[in-house]
Amino acid sequence: MRQFLYILCLISMPFSMQAQVSVHGVCGLYGGNVLWDLKGDTLFILGKGDMANYERTGPNGIAYAAPWKKEYSDQIKCVIMGDSVTSIGEHAFEYCQKLTSVTFSQSLRTISKGAFSDCTSLDSIVIPDSVLSIGAGAFSGCSSLRSVKLPALLTKMDAYAFTGCESLDSICIPKGIKTLEATFDGCKSLRYVEMPSSITTINAVTFRGCESLRSIDIPNSVTTIGMQAFQYCTALDSITIPNNVTSLGKYNTFEGCTSLKSVTLSNSLTEIPPLTFNSCTSLTSIVIPDGVATIKWSVFKDCEHLSRVVIPKSVTYVGPEAFYNCLELEDVFCYASSIPQGDPSVFDNFGHFPLTEATLHVPQRLMGDYANNPTWNVFGKMVAVPDVIEQEPENNSTIFYTFNDDETSVSVTSGPEKYAANVKIPAQILADGRYYRVTAVENGAFMKSPDLYTVFLNNSIKSVGRFAFADCSSLVSVRLPNSINAIEDYTFSSCISLSGISIPGSVASIGEGAFADCRSLKTISLPARTTSIGIRAFANCSALATVELGNRFLMIDDNAFENCRSLKTITLPNTMTLIGSKVFSGCTDLAEVVFDGCKAEIGTYAFSGCTGLKDIYTYSDIPPAADETAFEGSNYYANLHVPAASLEVYESTAPWCYFKNIIPHAESNYGGIICQYDYNTEDLTATLRKVTVSKNTYEDKLVIPAELMADGKIYKVTAIDKWALMYVGYGFSSIEIPSTIRTIVSGTIHITERTKTIKIMGDMDVISPYAFHDNLYVSSSHLLNCSLNDFYCYSSFVPELSPLAFNGQGSRFKSDDDIAVVDNYGEPFYVPRYFKFYWYDSENNIHHETRFQYYLIEHATLHVPASLVESYQQTFPWNMFGNIVALTEEEMADGIEEIVNGKLSNSKSIYTLQGQRIKTLQKGLNIVDGKKMWVR
Repeated sequence: MRQFLYILCLISMPFSMQAQVSVHGVCGLYGGNVLWDLKGDTLFILGKGDMANYERTGPNGIAYAAPWKKEYSDQIKCVIMGDSVTSIGEHAFEYCQKLTSVTFSQSLRTISKGAFSDCTSLDSIVIPDSVLSIGAGAFSGCSSLRSVKLPALLTKMDAYAFTGCESLDSICIPKGIKTLEATFDGCKSLRYVEMPSSITTINAVTFRGCESLRSIDIPNSVTTIGMQAFQYCTALDSITIPNNVTSLGKYNTFEGCTSLKSVTLSNSLTEIPPLTFNSCTSLTSIVIPDGVATIKWSVFKDCEHLSRVVIPKSVTYVGPEAFYNCLELEDVFCYASSIPQGDPSVFDNFGHFPLTEATLHVPQRLMGDYANNPTWNVFGKMVAVPDVIEQEPENNSTIFYTFNDDETSVSVTSGPEKYAANVKIPAQILADGRYYRVTAVENGAFMKSPDLYTVFLNNSIKSVGRFAFADCSSLVSVRLPNSINAIEDYTFSSCISLSGISIPGSVASIGEGAFADCRSLKTISLPARTTSIGIRAFANCSALATVELGNRFLMIDDNAFENCRSLKTITLPNTMTLIGSKVFSGCTDLAEVVFDGCKAEIGTYAFSGCTGLKDIYTYSDIPPAADETAFEGSNYYANLHVPAASLEVYESTAPWCYFKNIIPHAESNYGGIICQYDYNTEDLTATLRKVTVSKNTYEDKLVIPAELMADGKIYKVTAIDKWALMYVGYGFSSIEIPSTIRTIVSGTIHITERTKTIKIMGDMDVISPYAFHDNLYVSSSHLLNCSLNDFYCYSSFVPELSPLAFNGQGSRFKSDDDIAVVDNYGEPFYVPRYFKFYWYDSENNIHHETRFQYYLIEHATLHVPASLVESYQQTFPWNMFGNIVALTEEEMADGIEEIVNGKLSNSKSIYTLQGQRIKTLQKGLNIVDGKKMWVR
């Protein structure tokens, strides 16, 4: 009967195959129930039932091996199974190294152990859904196997089933599988694994050496993960151990996972076995779950970048070298209720302890005990762990606080979790049934929080510590409180996304490295109270284009703006005493430097490498004392503009004499007021660049002429430079802007307590933000008691007046009593009705005042053409003036009255075209109150 079946199979074969030489025999479990026939390179397995099992032998072994093993295994390329074959025997096709394809029987139930092991040319397989079991090592060593489709009803997959399948790319494990045991050990190319919820155990070395596996979702059904299960998965970057997992392997579970950055451990663990995370060199932080009692030896050994560790209350023991060679440890939070026992080598690093910059956070009551314990006293700093943990509804992060010594306030501190997204610090918190004011941000509180985006600090905060926001790479916005008096050392260093920041008016100093390496920072404006900038404060801020210094500024320390390549111009006020070494070194785009009466000592190489320098303006009669190297490596062909009377002095004084083009200022002088202009010979316009006042002048009224004569030509004054009227002694009682000026830019008008009258004599298009702002609110030690009485605007239409032209301090954050929201250089700026002002008296006592935002003009009178009074009364912020009245006929006149005996009937300001003030009219053209008048 068996012979008949075999003959029948041969008859049914294609004619081309019948023509080939056939080698055949029996391979059934019961002898002839299954037959084999080799036709060329194709092996046919025919018959019914199970194949025989064979022993594992070498490629040319002579033990009980498959009948084709010794002579024919190296020629088999294809295996085709008949429909009635139900099993593939043990080691049946092992070492068939040229085998590339297999057609399985649709009746197949079992692929026995080692069936296709070391078939190194096998490329892909589709196992039919009839298969229920795959034996141990069934496809082990199939190094070319890229694709496997497992049967949906598979219930058993023994150990090492696909071990060493180096080319396998992905696998979907059927729902009937409960245990994985060394299944994919050495599958170097495996990128994706889908595991069903039926799996309860991942045994030893299951995914060991899966070098391409970047992530894996372990189902919640898993309770056990064996030793070395993920060892050397070098691409794995994150792992979450489900809470049902009660134990990890004896050792080395994640050893050598060099890309692993994020680990979430099961809350059901009671110990972490030895070497679990050994050599996970990318791991930066770890939170040990509460319930773990023991951290075994060398658990985190050689985790070189591990910086943050949280040890819970439950831990009682930490094994030898648990954190050996963790060279970058910065913060260890140990909440244990008693000091965990441990060997002195717990934090050893090749026999020494480079932890001088690391901080150990422990319960306040145990700090003394930790300080005397040889395992734990290796840290450079020890502080108390946060006392209060708050999750405000409007915050994305938990906020951590510590109690202050006064027992009525708290400070924001760092915690076991990094701050993220948007954080708003409240004025007070509720803890243990009591309210506590939030008064400080501790050193390094937000440091190295890579996902922190914005921070709002309430005005209750009086100090922000060193390194508070250092290395917050995503931080784009910080609202600082108005109550701080300094930006401390390195507060914002390496905040590479921070493009701008509003520094409160209370800040007196900028600390060392405060904004160093903030490469997105574009502009910085320092308040009037600020007097100093520390070493490297803005070093390497490569996008910084604008810096504005207050008029009480004293010193800039070494390297403060080094390599600020985008900085275009800098004005140094006359109050300065020191410009340190290399302050502006490497500022390659710096084109203009203005020494505005500045007599500061200038250090070595202060402007070295400023190759884009074009103009230097100095208004000091005596050249500032500068080291000979101050401008070394910059552009000595830049124009050096100096006072005309001091030209020879500059030409004979180093390093000023090194400049090839030393040019005297173009200036006019009347009554001790010196006006310096830039002339455009093409369109015959002039720009008022700078106004200075002689120390002995009696003049306190400034009338800017509409026209000037220079080199025999008449120039129309059409512009006033920003800061032109800054730093002018005690200021003017009256300022008159001629009709030729159509725009007042930010920072144009320097208002002091002496300012009583401002006149705009003609049509004005725009008055910009902060045009009257920069020096209004601080005068030495108190709020400016401005006595502005009258503001005249002769424009024939209502000019565009920025809501920020006269305002107080405002906010970018919306308040409940906003007057307006305006666009301030691309950012929304909310103008509240009132602002709080903090100032210090001579004994440095702080005082608080509340002022109306427009208090400068709330008692002043606005004089405008009668036809426009109603329009001004309806236009914000013009309607913030206390009184709006019509110009009188006399005021509306040209300002030139009848001439009696060659004199004006009333006293007027009269100037020649050269800008010289005179008492009586002269024949020809005169400038009277800013208007031209011809006298025959």
